[in-house]
Amino acid sequence: MTSRAEAAARKKRQDRELEKVARAASKAANAIANPDGTPLRITGRGRTETIETTHAARIWLADAFESWRPTPDDSAIQQVAAAIAHKEGKTPEDAIEEAKTRARRRK
Repeated sequence: MTSRAEAAARKKRQDRELEKVARAASKAANAIANPDGTPLRITGRGRTETIETTHAARIWLADAFESWRPTPDDSAIQQVAAAIAHKEGKTPEDAIEEAKTRARRRK
């Protein structure tokens, strides 16, 4: 038979493991990558950025339209829009339009 202390310790270990699994699932749900599964790395304007979450990708895209006013054909814009579209099941054009709308609302 196991003692109460051993049972409590086992319960704590199981709880920690469940929390770890829940955190990993949450992180995976929020993660974003290129449609081919590679990390979303944007190179431009003299630097390289890695975007890790869908939320960060949406903010990056809106910031781009608000601050440096790229054309929708810009390769970085297309890359981020494609990643958002792939994650959310929409077209890249829809992602670009949503980013433009968000940028206009900020003004």
